[in-house]
Amino acid sequence: MKTLIELKKLDEAKLMTELLDISKKLAKIRFDVDNGHAKNHHEIKNYRAQIARIKTLMTQMRSTVKEEPVVVAEEAA
Repeated sequence: MKTLIELKKLDEAKLMTELLDISKKLAKIRFDVDNGHAKNHHEIKNYRAQIARIKTLMTQMRSTVKEEPVVVAEEAA
């Protein structure tokens, strides 16, 4: 898994790819744990945290792009 610093360097498209990859890994590990094939159930927590980090970064990226300075027109007195 990538660190937060590495994730911040990625653009939104690469973050989306990373999100899909982690989501697939999470589904697979959940399936394996439920069926008794995997003993590393603690990884579920790690994958969920990584998904939350990626989604948070994507939200922050979108909000910084949309923010534009507000220009207030001066009223004539």
